[in-house]
Amino acid sequence: MNHINVIFLGIVMTLFGCSKPTYLPKQLVAEEKTSSLQAETISSKQSQIDQTLKLFLSALEKYEKDDFIPKLDSIYAEDAFLNDRIHTVKGLENIKAYFTATFDKIVDCEFIFHDKLIGQTSIVVTWTMRIQTKKDQPYMEFLGSSQLRFNKEGKIFYHQDYWDFSELLSEIRGASFIINYAKNKA
Repeated sequence: MNHINVIFLGIVMTLFGCSKPTYLPKQLVAEEKTSSLQAETISSKQSQIDQTLKLFLSALEKYEKDDFIPKLDSIYAEDAFLNDRIHTVKGLENIKAYFTATFDKIVDCEFIFHDKLIGQTSIVVTWTMRIQTKKDQPYMEFLGSSQLRFNKEGKIFYHQDYWDFSELLSEIRGASFIINYAKNKA
């Protein structure tokens, strides 16, 4: 990435409150490696993991504060790690605070789940997120996936989302020019 692209990206991140990443890429890679070593095999905790996953998916499908927040204790481990491409949080209490704060920023949100891919130590779920941030605006839709790893109790202790965050920024008036320019130059 050349200097002009870095400057444009810096301007966009500064304008939209992302001037400092919540986690550096090297830290994300280290977290992934650590979690892969600590994750339980899916087959060894199948029934507990199935219950947690079912609860996780049903809570996100509705994504209503009064339904979702109380379920977090049953979904996430105390030391859980979550990176959704916008924020990185660690620990159940921080995850609760993060999700609680998201409800102040949206009018409505839902997840439509497509595929569930089961590996030895991870489950990856593909989804479409439909989100409305203002009542008078249409829903925005984004494709993505979530990689989940589970601990001995069958709770999620590693949650990494994969989706193109620049698509969200490009929905913000004025930012699309800068985002598209940077993408074309990369």
